[in-house]
Amino acid sequence: LKYPLHRKLQSWVRSLNFFYRRHPALYELDTDIRGFAWIESNDSQNSVASFLRRGNDPEDVLAVAFNLTPVQREGYRIGLPAEGEWHVLLNSNANSFGGSGTGTAGLVKAEPVPFQGQPYSAAVTLPPLGVLVLGRKSSTDNGAEGAGTSGDKGPLGHKGNLTPENVKVLARAVLAGQGEERPAER
Repeated sequence: LKYPLHRKLQSWVRSLNFFYRRHPALYELDTDIRGFAWIESNDSQNSVASFLRRGNDPEDVLAVAFNLTPVQREGYRIGLPAEGEWHVLLNSNANSFGGSGTGTAGLVKAEPVPFQGQPYSAAVTLPPLGVLVLGRKSSTDNGAEGAGTSGDKGPLGHKGNLTPENVKVLARAVLAGQGEERPAER
């Protein structure tokens, strides 16, 4: 692509496509009420919406939070259904996607502070006009992200969160036939 920001947008879309394929919580229970639950749908004061996506495996849970304003939300508390470490799997405001690089990265710890109808919660920084996707360690074990930022390597031999570089590694592995279906030709 001719312009750097266009390449970054293309990278974002590519990352979303791979992210979708690697996280069954986004599609396994699409037509089942158990696959989706609002965390918060009424925070009009902050213009934030958040929800959970679940897969067939009870441990396969993603928490998704959208900040729909140009104002960064620091210390924003989000309700979570389970305690322990949650990994930031996707941050739409990453520099590699053309963003400013703000927003929570790495790990967040769910505390036993009930909030938004959930038994646990964590404080995060929501990027302006952005989205964060959090997942439990078990939800990262089968995906392109390996084990988040813990330094563990995923099944395709790379570590870290879903970045354009990791997507390229995954894409090469998929196209080389390392245990994955080859994407349909267009």
